[in-house]
Amino acid sequence: MIFTFDGDEAGQQAAIRAFNEASQFNAQTYIAVGPDGMDPCDVRQHRGDDAVAQVIESKAPLVEFVLRRRLADWDLATIEGGSEPCG
Repeated sequence: MIFTFDGDEAGQQAAIRAFNEASQFNAQTYIAVGPDGMDPCDVRQHRGDDAVAQVIESKAPLVEFVLRRRLADWDLATIEGGSEPCG
């Protein structure tokens, strides 16, 4: 199953919610995000079907997306940064 979401913050939060519900599916789950934060419909309207195919081909496992998203809040380059979220 491949989820497609907008590349903005709301789309990323939707991806995390999908991940939290993914255990309901008996399938491997992936995420495909459009270029430049475009939503999937805009990709098709402005760049055509081939661009949509490229977005789907660039899919990543949903679990990888969520892990990267959550780790982005931590500065893993330092010992101190691993103990508190950045920002």
